[in-house]
Amino acid sequence: MYAADIYRDNFTNLNIVLGYDPMNIAAVDDEASILDSISIALGAEHRIYACKSFSELLNCLSSHHLDLIICDFDLGPKNLSQFLGEKSLSIPILVLTGKADRQDVIDLLNFGVFGFLEKPLRIHSLEKCIDKIKISSMSKAMAWLENVGVKYNPTDRTVIYKEVISTLTPIECRILEFLIGQNEKEVLKADIQKYLWPDLHVAQNTLDTHLVNLKRKLPPFKENLSTKYGGVLMLMKDCSKSA
Repeated sequence: MYAADIYRDNFTNLNIVLGYDPMNIAAVDDEASILDSISIALGAEHRIYACKSFSELLNCLSSHHLDLIICDFDLGPKNLSQFLGEKSLSIPILVLTGKADRQDVIDLLNFGVFGFLEKPLRIHSLEKCIDKIKISSMSKAMAWLENVGVKYNPTDRTVIYKEVISTLTPIECRILEFLIGQNEKEVLKADIQKYLWPDLHVAQNTLDTHLVNLKRKLPPFKENLSTKYGGVLMLMKDCSKSA
């Protein structure tokens, strides 16, 4: 058992009770010591899934919606460039490397990786990169809200629409950021639940309750949320401006 498994089991409930905003992070490396270092450093605030190969990463991707992948460049017999050439991913990727040459870096940038971290891994540098990824995700949400006429203060999660002030819960913020991050792609309710509560069994109507509250607090969210039969959701750009 990796440290990731212990930390994830111990802290999932605590994060929800205290209102933290944990990320779902896959750490991919064939060295158990590095996986444990990442898990110990980040596991108190985030859900860490330890993978020691690309095949384990694929299994993780099929089971969880990930916010971030922290991946060693060379896992042999395949490197990350070769893997991304076979599997297109839209998830932010931080590359751990001590071997990648200039062409490898160019290839990875063309695949859209978020950044690079040299080995030996410095946890402080990793934490700074994660903060930048969070800011990037929040910026997308704030841009969407501004476009539909909503003022948002991320410090206290207050939203103002037509002079009405409401406060979003941490879960509501994650739902909003998740749907905005899908870039108008359809997503199943079941996948959103798996993303929000990957290690917990929650009632089927739990997500519906949060969606109802979001629609009440944010009328533009209600207007732009497309719902189809079978629990399929899609958050569109501001329909009122294109009409």
